[in-house]
Parts: sequence; structure tokens; C-alpha cells
Amino acid sequence: FISVCGGIISFFTIVLLAFILHRRREREKNFLLNGEMLLEHQRVRIFKESELSKATKNYDASHFLGKGGFGHVYKGILPDNTLVAIKKPNGSLDQAQTINQEFQHEIAIVSQVNHINVVKVLGLCLETKLPLLVYEFIPNGTLFDHIHRQRSSIMSTWQNRLRIAAEIAQALDYLHSLANPPIIHGDIKSTNILLDEGFRAKVADFGASVLIYPDQATAMVNKIQGTLGYLDPEYLVTGNLTPMSDVYSFGVVMVELLTGEKPYAGNLARTGETVNLIQYFLTSTENMNLGRIINFAVVREAEMDEIEAFAEVARRCLSFSGRKRPTMNEVAEELGRLRKLNECSCGGESCMSPLTGISEGRVGTTEEQPPASIGTLDMESYEIGR
Repeated sequence: FISVCGGIISFFTIVLLAFILHRRREREKNFLLNGEMLLEHQRVRIFKESELSKATKNYDASHFLGKGGFGHVYKGILPDNTLVAIKKPNGSLDQAQTINQEFQHEIAIVSQVNHINVVKVLGLCLETKLPLLVYEFIPNGTLFDHIHRQRSSIMSTWQNRLRIAAEIAQALDYLHSLANPPIIHGDIKSTNILLDEGFRAKVADFGASVLIYPDQATAMVNKIQGTLGYLDPEYLVTGNLTPMSDVYSFGVVMVELLTGEKPYAGNLARTGETVNLIQYFLTSTENMNLGRIINFAVVREAEMDEIEAFAEVARRCLSFSGRKRPTMNEVAEELGRLRKLNECSCGGESCMSPLTGISEGRVGTTEEQPPASIGTLDMESYEIGR
């Protein structure tokens, strides 16, 4: 009897050791398949699968933040009480190669970005069959929620709307002008703008982004990605993604901030009219009739010259031809001037001379329920990348 028991114990011990060894080899294999070589030049933390599983209580429903075409996002709590957002792909193993390629593309982009108004990637996990991305946790949801779904106090003042627009513009200017190589975001929209604990704007979701190398002016894409209502019409026609595509999409976000309306065909919240918001906005600006579309709260609180200057920047951004749009650097400079003007008027101080106008094709010179993304993550309540 003793020998039989000993044999059974030995058998289960061998099975357990074999299982542990198999799991270890599986994790090592996944680590290699998921791009170990990619990490040689990336400054990101490598998390163990067990760390992230513990941080999310094994991806418990109470930690669930949102979902989309790419996967699910969970809130995690690390041992030092740092809050993180963990993006967990939900594709099948048959899609593993494609997902891994997309993962490597995204991590190559986000790991080189360092800007206060861009969501920061903290690390990744390569031990799972499909890799996991770990981002900083942004607690106050999306800009879309604050504009359209909530009675948000942060949206009750023109000063905050202007500040948020300026912060987004600064982030895009950084991506286009200072990142090396430059980055085209490719899917700017209000659901991809998160608000942190201080309600500072953070640009998220680099799943549709592309790098622009010195010998390139545009990026020819195999498939159109982005979100209907925000997509650059020139990009739709040509298939060429350019920095000006981001400018157009940002112009749409500016119109959202100005009007409080959703940027796709539907009923206006104020009047019930069935219109395309952008076309309606452009027609209103051309007819010098901004009052019929601007959010009443904005009109009450802001000086009309600030509203008109902001609307003019948006109008330039929304030009059909990319060549007639301002660069994000020009937009950021103009919105920065508007912020200074607003701060002076709010503080009761005497200000510098007023804006002297916006030239055609150049800004700020003296002579700006959501539809599903096309191939990108569009989470219901929280978005951290694709």
C-alpha cells in the first residue's frame, strides 16, 4: 500500500513539474514571438503575466473599463498602489500574427513619445500568447463624455474649452514637429482625448498612427482607418495620410467644443434639425451666422471676438484641400494667443493688442454615441489606444 501511494505521489509530482516546465517554456516562447528584439531600443518596463493578473484580480469584471474592436481595457492596481490601464487583446490565436504586428507597430510609436498631453505607455507583457500593453491610468474619462453625455462642470466655462483645445493642439504639434521621426496620429476624435485628475487633455490611441521618415511627405495606407465624422475627406479620396489629416480631425473636435454637438449626421441637440454638423458649421461661418450653432453657455461667457477667432481657426482646419489648412504648429500658436487674451479679459488686466487676423492657409500670422472607428479601438466608456 505504501509503495502504491508513493508511486501515485511520484506520478503527480512528475506531472506537476512537467506542467510548470511547460508553462515556463510557453511564456519564454511567447516572449520571443511577441518581439523581444523590438525591446532592445525601447525604454519600457516588462511586466510578468502574474503581476498583471494580480493587479486586475484575474481580470475581474469590477476592473473592466471598456472594450472595442482590438480588445478589452482593465484597471490595474500595482503593489505600490499605482493605477494603470491594461489593454488586453481579444483576438483569436489565428489572428495572433496580425495582432503581434499591430502591437509592435504601436509600441514602436508610443514608446518614443514623451509629452504631458499624450497618454504615457508604462510597459508591456510578452509572456501571453497575445501581448498586453500597460498605460498610465487616466481617471476622468473622455472628452466626448464631458461634451455630450454628462452635465460636466469642466465644460461649463469657455476658458476650459479653450484650454483643452490648446492642449490637444500642443500634443499634435509635438507629434508632427518634434517627435523623431514625426508621427501622424490618424484617428483624432473626442473619444480619443482623455482627461486626467486635473482635467488636462491627453491624446490616446495610436493604433492608426504612422511614422513619417525624412524621404516621405505622406503615408500611403493599405486600408482607410479612422472614424466617420472625423475623417479627412482628402484622405478618403486619395488614400494618402498626411499631418493635414490630423489637422482636419482636430478641426472637427474644435467644432464639438464650440457647439456641444456630435460631429456626424443627425439631429442637433439644440434645434432638432437633421444636419451634417461640419457642413452646417461651415455654412454658418460663411453666412456670418455663428449664433445659430454655438453653444449658448459659450456665448454667455466668452467675448464674441474670441469665439469668432476660434471658429475661424476651426474653419481653416476644415478646408477640403490639405494645402489650405494651417499646420498644427500654427494652430497651437494661435490657440495659445487666444488663451492669453482670454486670461487677460478674465483677470481684468489690460492686454496686448488684439488678434490681427488669420491669413488664408496660415493661422496666427500678422500679414482654429460616437461612430465606430474603422479598424481601430472605439471603447464605450474608456479608451487607451487601439
